[in-house]
Amino acid sequence: MTTRTQRTRRRAGALSAAVSRGWSRLLEVPGVWVAVYLVAGLAVLFPEGRGPSVGPGDIATRSWVASHDLLWLDQETTAEKKTQAREEVLTVYDFEPGAARTREDELTQLFEVGRSTLEAPAGAEDAAVAAREALNALLRASQLKVTAAQLAVLRTEEFSPELEERLKGVISQILRQGVVNNKTELLDNHERGVTLRDLERRQEMLQLDLYRYLGYPLEVREVIEAESRRWLDLDRRQRAALQELLLANVPPNLHLNRSETLARREAAAAATPDVFQRMRAGQVIVRKGDEIDATAARFVNEMLGGKGRFSFLLPASGQLLFLALGCLTVWAALRREPLDDAAARARTFCGLLLLLTLSLMCLRLCMLIADALGGFFESAPFNSPQIYLFAVPYASVGVVAFLLFGRNLALVSGLVFSLEAGQFVGQDAWTVVLYALAGSLTAVYFLDQFKRRSTALHAGVVIGVVSVIAVVMIHLLEGGGLGLQQLGLGMCAALTSGLLVAAVTGFTVPLFEWLLPVTTDVTLVELSNTNLPLLRRLAFEAPGTFQHSLMVANLAKSGCVTIGADAVLAYTAALYHDIGKVKRPEYFIENQRGSNPHDRLEPALSAQIVVSHVTEGLELAREARLPSVLQDAIAEHHGSQLLTYFHNRAVEANAGRPVDEEPYRYPGPKPRTRVMGALMLADAVEAASRTLADPTTATLRNVVEQIFDAHLRSGQLDDTHLTLGDLKQLAAEFLHVLDTFHHRRLDYPGFDFRARGGRGPLRVVGS
Repeated sequence: MTTRTQRTRRRAGALSAAVSRGWSRLLEVPGVWVAVYLVAGLAVLFPEGRGPSVGPGDIATRSWVASHDLLWLDQETTAEKKTQAREEVLTVYDFEPGAARTREDELTQLFEVGRSTLEAPAGAEDAAVAAREALNALLRASQLKVTAAQLAVLRTEEFSPELEERLKGVISQILRQGVVNNKTELLDNHERGVTLRDLERRQEMLQLDLYRYLGYPLEVREVIEAESRRWLDLDRRQRAALQELLLANVPPNLHLNRSETLARREAAAAATPDVFQRMRAGQVIVRKGDEIDATAARFVNEMLGGKGRFSFLLPASGQLLFLALGCLTVWAALRREPLDDAAARARTFCGLLLLLTLSLMCLRLCMLIADALGGFFESAPFNSPQIYLFAVPYASVGVVAFLLFGRNLALVSGLVFSLEAGQFVGQDAWTVVLYALAGSLTAVYFLDQFKRRSTALHAGVVIGVVSVIAVVMIHLLEGGGLGLQQLGLGMCAALTSGLLVAAVTGFTVPLFEWLLPVTTDVTLVELSNTNLPLLRRLAFEAPGTFQHSLMVANLAKSGCVTIGADAVLAYTAALYHDIGKVKRPEYFIENQRGSNPHDRLEPALSAQIVVSHVTEGLELAREARLPSVLQDAIAEHHGSQLLTYFHNRAVEANAGRPVDEEPYRYPGPKPRTRVMGALMLADAVEAASRTLADPTTATLRNVVEQIFDAHLRSGQLDDTHLTLGDLKQLAAEFLHVLDTFHHRRLDYPGFDFRARGGRGPLRVVGS
């Protein structure tokens, strides 16, 4: 089980390492991040493919005059006219007067066949059956609907001609008047009438009297009942049966023709000409300060190129060029930064683009929240979305960029982001740019001494105060246009923005340190606290190494200040560079108090013990989750140097014959940055200076020169990008610091420290 768990952990660790390596390589491909920045920036700055931002209801910030003759299709007016043309077309109804004759003929046949069944001689069964079959065949072939009860009544009356004429008269009267299935729908057109098409005569007419038609079945039944009341020779049962017979055989003959109506209305709409609006060159479209109506907005957008389905391409291209210019500005500023190599420059550039991209996305979210808050409240001044824009933490970009990449890049990033922020608002964009830039500049310059995370809160307060001043300034520049209530709310929002800057910085800086990866000065200063567990362990278990590390830290820091490298990194890296010596402190001379255990060991074993302090230091660093730059310092501070002392002992033990140097070399790699190069030199110089019995200025200068020359000749500084000028400055600074540390003092008056000689009490001279 334990083995399986270990394998799972190893696989997870290998996968994590692979992902980390892939991400690191991706951060060194600027083309990918330029594309991400441009696409994402265009998406948030130009989310709807919009054209010019002039819309109905806006107040004109300038007078718009037609630069040329403008002609555009007024789609709204055209649609209204087409709708009106459709409504003017009358509903079409089809009338079938021939239905009355058809039904009369069918009744005549029914009565004739019925009478023939009555004339069959008595006892002639075959003739009677044939007559009944003929009657049934007639009913099946015709449209008549007759039940058995109704036929019984007709037989009772012997299919009399008088009854036939009664029924035919009622049917003819009703159908010639007209029967409609849905009279309510017909009467909806009573004000304008309908178009009546006589299908028999193939004629059309305007029919205004729509109440003359009978609705089926209610009004038809009323007419039938009224007529049947005059049939006094029939009883109530017979009249009821004949009423149902008539009702079933009086079909509606006035029908709504929906397809014809729709076709005529669409033809009328198609025949309606389009409506065009025209504006002559030089004609004033709208004057400054006036409200822009829909027509004026359309003319302005038409003049600015807002015509056609691809009208958004022009402003979108402008936004794309704007973003590209910001990208180019960042790259130009980065070229002046003293970075160690092309890979570091690429990583920094990609990190800045990632910061700007995420900041633009967050800014779009803030704009949406501001609009939502403005729409949520109904009363002033809370219903103004512009006021809530003062609460956006614009300065957080400058703060984060300063902590990650330094002041110069923070200034450029803050400037680019402030200009981009102005693109999110249609009008008065200069106020947003001015407000964002004021906060960003304040953040960058106030953060010069940002060495603790608590300073972020102080910076937020200062940014908030400056933002309040910026709001008041904008209010005055606009001639008091904000109003007292809006001004008060804006000042509160500005103060809130400063506090939000502190909150955003505290959240995002660790995130970016993990993503890029970058180690900020804040983290390095926190790690340089000697009360941290790893440094406390070094101080107690390897005190000589701890003192050596402190001295190397001061040397490296002073040297990096002189050449313009990262002094904070140099100091912290020097504190941890020999942390691996806590594993076997007694095998390193600075911790020894008497015998040297190496005297009893083979040179190869001694060399491996000394070399192992690098690998063991890396293990301790990983366990303590130290940043990668500190792990680099542990791995690179000796480079691939040869342990000359133990190698010479091995040669002597081998009777002067050559011995392979590989077991006596540090694993490397060689230093790859200026800071690591300075750390290597400081480590070697400090260790060598301790071997001097009389550390005068001349001897110290000789030590520094020989150490520098040896490292140059061995190629250990080839990858550090340290110039000869940098080395000259480093040598001078190292000599100054060492000379100050080893300065000669006058004898302490009244004491003879040499007289004790290790025996007896301390004797004061002259006592």
